[in-house]
Amino acid sequence: MTRQEHLQFCTKCHHQKMDRQQGIICSLSGNIADFEAECSDFSEDESYKAIQHIGSEQLENNKEQGKKDMLYGAIWCMGGILATVADIGYIFYGAIIYGAIQFIRGATNQ
Repeated sequence: MTRQEHLQFCTKCHHQKMDRQQGIICSLSGNIADFEAECSDFSEDESYKAIQHIGSEQLENNKEQGKKDMLYGAIWCMGGILATVADIGYIFYGAIIYGAIQFIRGATNQ
């Protein structure tokens, strides 16, 4: 296995330790990983699981907020365009720009 493949295990392991010269090493052996298919001492770190869970919840929240931002941005932008086209005597560029920015912000959170 390559170093990158080893690190996929080691970054999740409870036995990882940081070394300034070598990077992530095993706290049991004091060396970088050298296993072939699986590490016999692998013990998944509970804090890693918690971080993964929080990350997936945050991603879902961002997607939901992105949909709302796109909707409200489209409403503001179209409202500004319609009010300007209705020739009330004003150009509603503030609403158009705000709506466009809000829509783009929402689209980037998708």
